[in-house]
Amino acid sequence: MNDNIYELLNSSSFNEEEFDNIETDLTDLEVKQLKNNFRKNIKVSKKKRFIYIAASLAIFITVGTFTVKPAFAQSFIESIPVIDSLYEKLGYYKEFKDFSSYVGLSQEKNGYKFTIDKLMADDENVMVAMRIYKPGLNIEKNKDGKNINDFMITPYLPSSFGLFITADNHSKIIDDNTLLVVTTFKTDPSKKPPKRFDLSIEIHNIPANDVSVKFSLPVSREKIIDQTIAKNSIGTISLTDSCKIKIDRFKTSPLGTSIKFTLPSNAKDFENFSFYLYDDKGRIYETKSCRSQDEKNFICDFTNVEKDAKKVYIMAYKTNLLDTLNDKEKMVKYSEEMLIAYNLKTLKNFKFDGIGSINVTNIKKESNNIKFYLEINDPKNLLKHQFPIWLQNKDLNNTFSLDDFSFYKNLDSSNKNDYIAEFKNMDSNEEYLYSVNTSPYKIIAQGEPLEVTLK
Repeated sequence: MNDNIYELLNSSSFNEEEFDNIETDLTDLEVKQLKNNFRKNIKVSKKKRFIYIAASLAIFITVGTFTVKPAFAQSFIESIPVIDSLYEKLGYYKEFKDFSSYVGLSQEKNGYKFTIDKLMADDENVMVAMRIYKPGLNIEKNKDGKNINDFMITPYLPSSFGLFITADNHSKIIDDNTLLVVTTFKTDPSKKPPKRFDLSIEIHNIPANDVSVKFSLPVSREKIIDQTIAKNSIGTISLTDSCKIKIDRFKTSPLGTSIKFTLPSNAKDFENFSFYLYDDKGRIYETKSCRSQDEKNFICDFTNVEKDAKKVYIMAYKTNLLDTLNDKEKMVKYSEEMLIAYNLKTLKNFKFDGIGSINVTNIKKESNNIKFYLEINDPKNLLKHQFPIWLQNKDLNNTFSLDDFSFYKNLDSSNKNDYIAEFKNMDSNEEYLYSVNTSPYKIIAQGEPLEVTLK
């Protein structure tokens, strides 16, 4: 993609004055009070945890009330195919670009240009995709050599304060001047957003605090409803006679795959519980994150289930994670060779005492994809609950998004233990190292798989 495309994208604009009939049910004073109350709540609430990755974009939530009717500018409509191409080349929207709504609203302030490209929502997530442009944006450093352009994104949701409790944030540097940001805000498991609502987001540059802009955005999840598979009251997974997990819901949509579950009332160690999925095609879907506001209702998100899956199986297990955090002596000990990062020319058999082995039999790097061919001897299914391979750059920093990782049976092999771990959208010019994923905790209980029929 050449510089002319970036220039076209950064020059496309949607004048905010073309929005009409903007109504608000809150006064400026009420909005300010709500913001202040939320900021106070952030300081004292340990449950409202947010994820920070890649470009160190901070995400917080507050509320307001706005109604807006968009009118698309012709220049933005003409640039839609280019925008799709940009996001697809960076690994986003390949499967669900038809289910997001184009926004095309742009603002310029203090040398920055902020452009909201797309919105997408289901009944558990709201995704906002934007570009931030400023000459030299990604090369400005402070005296410690760190990027000085970090941002805080603050949504206001009408009449639904407390709806969101966490967020996933992905960002990629397009060039020296442009940052692409995809933020997915995640709801409280006990709540559900309406089919349509108005969302206003405020963006601050921190720590410089030299720019602040607001956007009013209409959100609808109607576009995605027909492409969402939801199954309720799935069943129960028994880990022990006294420990049963109720699976209340399974959902998969273009925005993600998740389960909603309830732990036993006497379970106080919820951090010890975890899950993974596998389908009838032999593909394994790993946990991305779990969340709860009340420690009773939980949602666990997974890498997205493929469209051709007819059945999915939910695996639940319990670990001694909390014990290892409180007492390092209870951590699983590994030999030094298990902890070393290897170059992509190294093929090696990694043995886990008393569990099984992961044998790296071949590694293929083609363009921006890297495939690890693995023979996994795992008679107790204790090695498939996590990503088997971890990929790092030469500085030993993790360099991939969980959405760019696939783990599946090698259907071209007659050996039932042969799998492929695939990393997509990697930098073809980067020198990568890999290591086997070693977990410091033990699995102490595991239930039988719970079947979910999708088709």
